[in-house]
Amino acid sequence: MKIKTWNILLVIFILLASCKNDNGTIFVKSFEKEYFLESENVGPVGHFASPYLINQVDSLIFVADSKLYKKENFFVYVINIKTNKLVDSICPFGDGPEEFNYVTDIKVDKKKNIWFFDDMKKQLFYYTNSDIGTFKNLKSVYLPVNSFGMYKIGVLNDSTFVGSGNIENARLIYFDNNENIISNKGEYPKGVKVSWAEAQLDYNYATKNIVLAYNIFDIIQIFNQDGDLIKTLRVKSKDNLKTKELSNGKVDYNICYYSVLTTNGYIYALYAGKPLLQGDDSWRQGSYIQVFTIEGEPVCLYKLEDPIVGFTIDEENRIIYGINKFKDQPLTKYKLPQNE
Repeated sequence: MKIKTWNILLVIFILLASCKNDNGTIFVKSFEKEYFLESENVGPVGHFASPYLINQVDSLIFVADSKLYKKENFFVYVINIKTNKLVDSICPFGDGPEEFNYVTDIKVDKKKNIWFFDDMKKQLFYYTNSDIGTFKNLKSVYLPVNSFGMYKIGVLNDSTFVGSGNIENARLIYFDNNENIISNKGEYPKGVKVSWAEAQLDYNYATKNIVLAYNIFDIIQIFNQDGDLIKTLRVKSKDNLKTKELSNGKVDYNICYYSVLTTNGYIYALYAGKPLLQGDDSWRQGSYIQVFTIEGEPVCLYKLEDPIVGFTIDEENRIIYGINKFKDQPLTKYKLPQNE
């Protein structure tokens, strides 16, 4: 059978776009498909000051904001996306048993319970799904005393958790709901200093894999639930930016990943690709969402009309909801192409 020229070219392109070496690292040079996504502003206007986290349970979107520094007393605001209205304010600031010093992460588990991580109080707070809406019966779990450096968390089940941090040079910290560290697992990428290794984290309930996307390195790691490294993704920035030490002794970080989410079939990673010291605030948000299969193969790149600092995905309706730090109406809606 005669092989058509376009089939040969397609195979060559795929090989060039994604190269794999012997240690399981995939070097992604480009994405076969790129899409430009137009933004649509939704949600309340003029309420937010500096939103930085977002997650979603059904029609309710949870946005963490630092507006409390402007005399507001809550960290998290709840928006009904069907009505585009603010419906509640939760997670009050303070040192009381049901108050927060700072919300570092928001996660939704497979039972649709919602969790809030306060790394300053070393506590995980949560509402069960039945309490979402009334927001009564706030519960909490204390972290182990020596769980320093934990940045993001994943809820494996009701009593077992994983955090991205650093204990004994391990990448992942597993702990239970009785303040015990179960184990320290996971290797750091080669050449990455521990002090620079903050990473976004998401746990996939379908594959039971843990995905880390690094803040200042173009690195995504995929671990199994036990902390064994399965694969590493290295995505080349179009600007070829690298973290480097400047002549004045400062470090010019290349800000890479701001957020990572996994679904049953895909990994979505919000990418900035901007140097920290370039003189403006463009590094504070990401303008690209890189999409991979759950196994780590590159799928496509979404270019966003307006940059965002965090996002959530409604795959059923093919919608991404993102938040922009600098808009009066920060909640942004992107419709995904139907063929991807």
